[in-house]
Amino acid sequence: MRTGPGFGQDSGKTVLSEGKTPRGIEYLIVEDQSGGQRYRLEEFGFEREPKKRVLIELVRNLEKRQSEIEGLAPRGFIRPLGVENIGDKYYVKTDFYEGEALGDYLKHAEPSPEKAVKWMISIARVMDEFSRQGKPLHGPTLESVIISNTGEAALLDPYSLGILAPYRSGTGNIQDNFNPPEVIKGKPWTPAQDLFAAGVTFYFMLTGKLPFDDPEPKMITENILERKPADPRYHNPDISGEIAELVMALLEKSPEARPKSPGDLLERLHKIEQAGAFHARPEEQVDIKKKAESFARAQKLDRVKRSLRMRAGLIAGIIAAILVVVYLFQGGKNPPVITAKTPPDKVVALYYQAIDNLDPQLLDEAIDSKAGRNVIRWVTNLYVINKVNMGMMLQAGRVGQAGPAGPAATGATGTGESQVSSSGPPTEAKGGKEPQVQQVLDPVKLTGLRINKISEAAGEIKFEATYSLTLPSGEGEVTRRHRDLLTLRKVRDKWKIVELKEEIEGQ
Repeated sequence: MRTGPGFGQDSGKTVLSEGKTPRGIEYLIVEDQSGGQRYRLEEFGFEREPKKRVLIELVRNLEKRQSEIEGLAPRGFIRPLGVENIGDKYYVKTDFYEGEALGDYLKHAEPSPEKAVKWMISIARVMDEFSRQGKPLHGPTLESVIISNTGEAALLDPYSLGILAPYRSGTGNIQDNFNPPEVIKGKPWTPAQDLFAAGVTFYFMLTGKLPFDDPEPKMITENILERKPADPRYHNPDISGEIAELVMALLEKSPEARPKSPGDLLERLHKIEQAGAFHARPEEQVDIKKKAESFARAQKLDRVKRSLRMRAGLIAGIIAAILVVVYLFQGGKNPPVITAKTPPDKVVALYYQAIDNLDPQLLDEAIDSKAGRNVIRWVTNLYVINKVNMGMMLQAGRVGQAGPAGPAATGATGTGESQVSSSGPPTEAKGGKEPQVQQVLDPVKLTGLRINKISEAAGEIKFEATYSLTLPSGEGEVTRRHRDLLTLRKVRDKWKIVELKEEIEGQ
């Protein structure tokens, strides 16, 4: 029997067992002697002790949440029962359960499509009941899904766990993975957003991976807002197409593209279960493995771009000095290249010239900043890194000024195509006394560019562009085939790219 403040015969409570979660948080299984009811107490588990006023606010919020959902007790839901203060410790009181969080469970168990569907049916039942009552769950999450000792899934209240998450040890940035795009943009959490979080959880059940996770915390949010997650079959080719389709539907950026409700999700899960559509056929596995390899190569290219951004951040102090020098040597900002007389096909060609030559100014002229946000960012960062390296080499007396290189745009051909070809070799300076003009680094190679106009209507022109893009990596170079769809409209009397849809081989 546990002794100490709050326990013993006088307290009417007996501790039947105690232990610690894999994250080192103490828990107690307690029996109320008056009614024989068992419940679980789990310590707040602070990584850092909050101020007294913060602690009071946490307790108040937990008790408020308990009051808001009191009476909701669907099968598979582990109810929050309040907060207990025992000695100098605070505990969250819940219904009795024995098991471990999904994130911990899959550290020692293999993902299984059958188990994942069975678990999600249990979770979807709880979600459906909350949705019918108009109560958001704010989940499910890896911490809130509990796998019992008998292999069944149940759900702790995700909202209560979310209240403690910023202060608890071991949670890190995991919670950020479950925020739907619309919540990140400032909209309130409703039962509709629980479907997105369910998609993240279902993905993890099937693969042991989070679809938007990243070592850089800020990139998790960017991934949720902008990136399409990898097909779960790339991580686990055994998953059936029906399951993969449902997971990807749950992870759609737009709420309208997701299942209509938790009840709809539950119905689709039952259909998969009844049909026994858990595993991919052998021929499907062969095909998906090929796509997974292609996707892995595309991911490698993406890591190259991200490493460039990180490197740019590390040398921010040098960047400022180098850019000032470059600006002064160039006599300030160059005059515009794109004017009111520049035709739209030439604007597209100049856009790709800007990428190949790492020319942020020309890139800014060719494409709207919102449409080209990702391209502008990595091109600018690579440009800065290139200038820093050039500056260091110039200082060491190893090279002269950098000259232009890469593709130069030509006018449109009679077939509606624009061709881009590389410039010729560098030329010598006057008198042959100065160092030869050359490009110090050539970190980007854009080759095989073909531009085709595909439609024109109501002041809007659409182009398709295909090309190969080569970027440096720690292992040499990475080359990927690209296909872009570009929409141009006139902005302040100049043609400009206002929409860009990128497709990269393997993604």
